[in-house]
Amino acid sequence: MTTDLMRKTLLYLAFLASPTLFSQTTFTSAQSGPWNDGASWGNTSPGSAGTDYPGTGDHAVIDGHAITYTINAPADFGDITLQNSGSFITDGTTGTISFDSFTQDASSSFSTAANAGAITFDADVTVNGTLTVQSILTINGDFTLAVGGTTTIQNLGVLRVISSSTAVEVNADLTISQGVFALNANGSNSITVNAASDFIVADGGSFYFEGNGAANITNNGNITAEQGGQIINNSGANINIDNQGSITFEWGSSYYEGDGVNKISVSTNRPTFEIALSSGGQWRQLGSPFADGTTLSVLSGTDLNPNVTAGQRNMYYWDATVASAGDNAPGWTEVTSLGDAFDGDDASGRAYNIYTGDANYPFSNSGVVSFDEQLQSPAQFDFTTYNSKDPNGDGSSTDQGWNLVYNPYSHWLDIEDVFDDTDNDNFTYEGAHFWDVSAGQYVAYMANGESLITHSNGQPSGATGSRRISPFQAFWVKLESGNGTTETLRIKHSHSAFIAPADYYMKNSTVESRIRLNTFAVTDSAWDQVLVSIDPYASVDRVGREDAYDRVPSFGVPNMTLLHADGSRLSIDTRPLDSTTTIPMSFTNAVDGQEYYIELDKSYFDQTMGAFLEDVKTGTIHDLQIGAYRFAYDANWGGVRFMIYLSRSTIGIEESVESLSEVWIHDNVMQIRSEQALRDVILEELDLSGRLISRMNLELSTGVNEIELERASAGSVRLYRIIEPTGSVINLKHIWR
Repeated sequence: MTTDLMRKTLLYLAFLASPTLFSQTTFTSAQSGPWNDGASWGNTSPGSAGTDYPGTGDHAVIDGHAITYTINAPADFGDITLQNSGSFITDGTTGTISFDSFTQDASSSFSTAANAGAITFDADVTVNGTLTVQSILTINGDFTLAVGGTTTIQNLGVLRVISSSTAVEVNADLTISQGVFALNANGSNSITVNAASDFIVADGGSFYFEGNGAANITNNGNITAEQGGQIINNSGANINIDNQGSITFEWGSSYYEGDGVNKISVSTNRPTFEIALSSGGQWRQLGSPFADGTTLSVLSGTDLNPNVTAGQRNMYYWDATVASAGDNAPGWTEVTSLGDAFDGDDASGRAYNIYTGDANYPFSNSGVVSFDEQLQSPAQFDFTTYNSKDPNGDGSSTDQGWNLVYNPYSHWLDIEDVFDDTDNDNFTYEGAHFWDVSAGQYVAYMANGESLITHSNGQPSGATGSRRISPFQAFWVKLESGNGTTETLRIKHSHSAFIAPADYYMKNSTVESRIRLNTFAVTDSAWDQVLVSIDPYASVDRVGREDAYDRVPSFGVPNMTLLHADGSRLSIDTRPLDSTTTIPMSFTNAVDGQEYYIELDKSYFDQTMGAFLEDVKTGTIHDLQIGAYRFAYDANWGGVRFMIYLSRSTIGIEESVESLSEVWIHDNVMQIRSEQALRDVILEELDLSGRLISRMNLELSTGVNEIELERASAGSVRLYRIIEPTGSVINLKHIWR
């Protein structure tokens, strides 16, 4: 073949491959209704994909109508345009969707329902109208929120913006509430918030920088992390801030600056961090998350109203080596100069008690104290603690081992991580106690169920422990009292709560799905429980790190626990929606031969999951949604006796569907009787967690069709889904013997 002929042949082949010859159809809505109903697009009803309603590669124009998307199968469409008050919403679908582009006018809306399938836009996106994210939405391009537009992320929704170098521009209000907004570019990630715009990270919201390049914030509007909200720089690079507006971290919010050094660089106006005080005259315990050398003078002019005048002092710091003096209890040391360093010394810093909020120390700013000081670098802190001093109000020492320490960082501290660190293995604490402002009392995180002890600053009560320590917050650590020796408590940057590794997003509050298992004796009142929280965005190793214990674990009979690979035993667990198939469960304390029930507490079960219990000893698999499981405890049984299997509720076990086929399994063979010849039938094999094991396309003839299945190991439970081209889904559970 000559070179010229080859060139002509290649041009001819390229011409044949040109998409202009095989252009996709553009569908324009004619009335409100389902996406997969031809009548919604002015054609026959229900019709077929690509002919009567948009199918693969087709473009959709939603013009003044409300279109609901309910298709479970994956789909890859062309462009989507919303105009003239048109709206699109996913409802009850688990199918993933992708669009080549997204266009909307100011009157239109695009919404994803909670627990719906993931959606991807493969282009830059500008939101001119309303965007509501309640599932997972990924933008493979830049993101712009135009003037007049609104974006809300809620109900555990995730909005991810990914490109080679992501640029986000916010010109209107954007709120993250119980959801995640993540910038995931491989290069730099930049966000610009323009004037008159409110960017709010509300309770349960998370805003992430994740990538390999620089992270940049240019702010001319208002960025606010409200109580329970967090902003995280997990990019591995500096976060550069040019702040011409306001960036505010309210009391109880969190800013995590990464695990390196110097992760924040401010060219104009540092962010403001707030403390909220309580009126009525109260002592407030706090420490400093600011850089070494920051002096107490930063408290001047604030509602903390520091007073260091002799005879009028309202400010003390805690030093367990100090004996009582005058009316001061042991350990309390007067602050005599606001020129002292806030942290006292580099090794451990100081925790303070300040009296605020009465007629002598009135609030001038509603009890909100604001700081814009430079933050602490991610160093570790060694707090020297004593087991022989106690701050009793009567000035006497009763050798009960109380010590006041604090969170030295600008992010939340996970108290369990602190005490579980191997560096603190020899730290003989009995409990951590900290003041709950809203409840007006101390709450406790207990090491071993020890009863609570009154001390001068309040009566600990209600033993419901919270694991999250906020920035500025000081707390009491009680040691085993006795011989007057010292012990070192090490607090590290790595003890931060709710870091965002690359493979999942942690939640900083409750999650939607909760599976609570109760156990109780048949003949007496012995009772215990475990709680499994389902986080759709957690990884398989996200265990035992939920925000707070739902209740203090029982140490009586029985004691139900969840077991993990590292040998830990927990009374609460967090699992991803598509985790491994089982959660081992056991009893550490029960009466041999005693009969017990295990039940699912349906008041905490929202039907997004299914729960099955396997009794390994008897070989029984029990659906906990049907009722409680009764068993006799065998103290001589070796190994883990119970397994909890989790599944998506959309994988039904006994469902009645209108379909063209019926299905059964016999002797390793699936038999499908079809009323008519069908093409493009999908067969999926899943385990009880909803994890996809295999997927194949089938072509069925009229009558019985046989499909040989790959045998699973004995005792394995499999869920088979047959998805017909009509959209009907047949679900079949099979236990392999």
